[in-house]
Amino acid sequence: LQASMFNIEVMAENGRLGSNKFLLWRPDAGFRVENAHHFKIKNCTFTQMAATGLDFVSGTNDDVIEGNVFYEIGGCGIMLGKFSQDSTTEIHIPYNPKDKDEISTRDTIRYNLVTNVTNEHQGAVGIAAGYPRYVVIENNEVSYTNYSGISVGYGWTKSETAMTNNKINKNNIHHIARLLCDSGPIYTLSNQGTGSEIKENYIHDMSQSKWSDYWILPIYLDEGSSGFAVENNSYKNAPSGVGRNAPGQFTEKNNGGYIASVAEAAGLQGEFKNIGDRINTIPLPDFSNVVPQAPFVENMTIPGVIEMENYDEGGQSISFNDKDFVNEGGVYREDGVDITQIDSTDKSKGYAVGYTQAGEWMEYTVNVTAGEYVFLANVASGLEGSSFQLFLDGKAISDTIVAPKGEDWNTYDMVEGKTTALEAGEHVLRVAITGAYLNIDWIKFGKSKDEIISIKPNVRYGLNMDISRSSTLNVFDVRGQHMGVIRVMGMPTTTSVMQAMQTKNFGSGVYFVQSMNKTFGKMIQVK
Repeated sequence: LQASMFNIEVMAENGRLGSNKFLLWRPDAGFRVENAHHFKIKNCTFTQMAATGLDFVSGTNDDVIEGNVFYEIGGCGIMLGKFSQDSTTEIHIPYNPKDKDEISTRDTIRYNLVTNVTNEHQGAVGIAAGYPRYVVIENNEVSYTNYSGISVGYGWTKSETAMTNNKINKNNIHHIARLLCDSGPIYTLSNQGTGSEIKENYIHDMSQSKWSDYWILPIYLDEGSSGFAVENNSYKNAPSGVGRNAPGQFTEKNNGGYIASVAEAAGLQGEFKNIGDRINTIPLPDFSNVVPQAPFVENMTIPGVIEMENYDEGGQSISFNDKDFVNEGGVYREDGVDITQIDSTDKSKGYAVGYTQAGEWMEYTVNVTAGEYVFLANVASGLEGSSFQLFLDGKAISDTIVAPKGEDWNTYDMVEGKTTALEAGEHVLRVAITGAYLNIDWIKFGKSKDEIISIKPNVRYGLNMDISRSSTLNVFDVRGQHMGVIRVMGMPTTTSVMQAMQTKNFGSGVYFVQSMNKTFGKMIQVK
């Protein structure tokens, strides 16, 4: 959309899709603050990040962001405040909540160096504020952006909003709008109440890029912008004037030309004058100790069954992406993927991946036999819209599969889908969560639905054999091939089965073990 926000839906207008009604979503950030007051972030360096560096999301009051360096960042350096009420509210509806505590209020952004940002998301800006009030953005240096430098406001409206008394003063802004247009070093939107200021900023060394086809202006009051006193801003080697595109009421005085006193007082001052020197000491990232992606379970196959809890080793952003970094279920494995115990009314047992959010994924190293396949997935959801999609080596191999809304997250049902033609060999299967709050237990692949149903489940909750002296057990690999026989003394347990397999020199991996006793012939999975 604009200022790093991205569009998730085009809404219908007058019975058909319109071109200017949208719902937005907020990008991720390296450092995220929400509902915090009297919080200070000082003398930090934010670098080598793909989206936003620092994000004060909402409910922030009386906080200070001071003396920090933002360098080599994909999106915005700093973001502050909400840009809409939520992701279900159309973006032109003015944000002015009854609960004033959720509005970012009296936050201060000063003496920060924001440079070489927007490198991956060119529509982002150096400092972006949605609907703050009493915000102070002063004495920052903002440079080398692909779109605007400092952007305050959203909504494109002259109606009353949450904003008032916002001050954008004494900033040093240069080399911005290097790619895009319809922007400015200082860009504003919507009604900003009373007492707002754009004063004594030094704007220099910028020009329209050769790729742009529309204006850039040093100070750009875009749709609905009102409530500002725009005074004593200094320009050098930059376009002149104050841009007006359907603004509201504002005052203007003594802007344009080089004003030495303004230039000298703008930007970094005092103890923060030379914080840019930190850039020379930023180390390159060291990936030498990164755990490589590798199978957690050997010899998973298509056709075959993929248990969701057996995603590859490697960790966050390598073999999985989990947004909260905490294992909410707290069972089976100890990393950030949310694994939950299944003990459902429909007799499903074992483990499933749960507590999911859209954008999360898990990957599995699989050996594929060439062909097209159908698949069944055992899933549960207590809400509408939970879904997933399959990818192989980064290429989509299925449509989005929607899970039916059930009674709760412990009532499982099977959904089915089909793949595109798959090539033979070792590949990486990604299960991507496209709709949140899905629990997913396993996915079984086969040439037909009947073939899939014939695949025996790997029940992992005990052999349940009432044998007092010894037990003889068959061992199968994940393809169902018989690998041999082992004997354990007494009641079989996971530990005794593993010890017996080690004694007979079974290699590391995952096996299915079943009692030869026909009465108590349940099967378990042993790693």
